[in-house]
Amino acid sequence: MGDLDRDTEMFKRALELEREAMSRYTKHISVIRDPRINAVLEGLRRNETGHKGEIEEMMGRLEKTIKGEV
Repeated sequence: MGDLDRDTEMFKRALELEREAMSRYTKHISVIRDPRINAVLEGLRRNETGHKGEIEEMMGRLEKTIKGEV
């Protein structure tokens, strides 16, 4: 496996972890009734959403590199 393949797999795993974290925060928010805790969880979920977007952007750049479009 080459470096680009490893990088692609790393990004895929990172996206998976971000999605899992977002799902966990959503689940916790749905069962916790304390608005202060939910506000913190919402903030954490927004952070994960931002991370997901950043990773997707980096993956797009990597795909362009692999295709020789850069």
